[in-house]
Amino acid sequence: MKKVMLLVLSLLCFLGEGFAQNSESTPCQKEIEICFLIDATGSMRPIMNALKTDLSTSMVRFQTQKSDWKVSASAVLYRDKDEEYLTRQFQMTSNLDRFSDFLRKQYAVGGGDEVDYFGVGFREAMEGVEWSEGSHPKLLFVLSDNEVLLSKAQLLAAQQQDIETKIFAASEMNNSTPIVEDLVQKIESTVHDYEFENECDQVKTAFHESDLEKTQNEKINFEIFPNPTADQCTIHFPKGKWQLELQNENGQNISMQQGERQMDLDVSELPSGVYFINISNDENFLSEKLVVIR
Repeated sequence: MKKVMLLVLSLLCFLGEGFAQNSESTPCQKEIEICFLIDATGSMRPIMNALKTDLSTSMVRFQTQKSDWKVSASAVLYRDKDEEYLTRQFQMTSNLDRFSDFLRKQYAVGGGDEVDYFGVGFREAMEGVEWSEGSHPKLLFVLSDNEVLLSKAQLLAAQQQDIETKIFAASEMNNSTPIVEDLVQKIESTVHDYEFENECDQVKTAFHESDLEKTQNEKINFEIFPNPTADQCTIHFPKGKWQLELQNENGQNISMQQGERQMDLDVSELPSGVYFINISNDENFLSEKLVVIR
């Protein structure tokens, strides 16, 4: 009898721990890790100079705007075998001032631009950088004026660690300013999509009917990102199918289409101004302002 009672008590304790973990757990993990894999040979000098100034400032500004997020950055620089170094690494840190100090001291020099040495740098970014475990966003930005193509093995290595790789090639680096803007925009877009997909702004507690009722009674809304925009925006819909209308400031319909979950909207041919995106279904009508800039 005692053995049976002990077994029951042990089972209850186990279930209690499991319930506590499930009730407190959430898929939202407000943390992002970014590694910059940079070709540091001489032809990259203009880009390196832009990174040393604009990127550092933009990263600190982003962290200020997203104060509830932990933003960590690292860097791996690579050159050619006969230069000062083949690879140089700055380990992942959430201290963006230290990251900025490191970046400001770097410079691009030398020649050769052997694309083969990209592989050495990539391996260092995968294996040498201390990425944290978890489902939070992880980004690897590759900056090189060579044509960089990832092999199947490199793609698999990134996928195994849930690292998204974005390559900024020579064709994208004719002007250094847009590159830094593209980097920051990619970070902002990744954070925004992660928050939306994981419902980061909603409190999730298992088996609490009052919380469930509160969520159901909350105002239904939808999101437009980025806004303002110059060429394209993404509309994130509430659950279900919706009819979308794009109207100008005078209420004239410009386009109409149906969407579910999310939709990319091309506004590249529209003049600057204020527009309205209206979505509706059998029960709801919602409207949000969209600003197009040139």
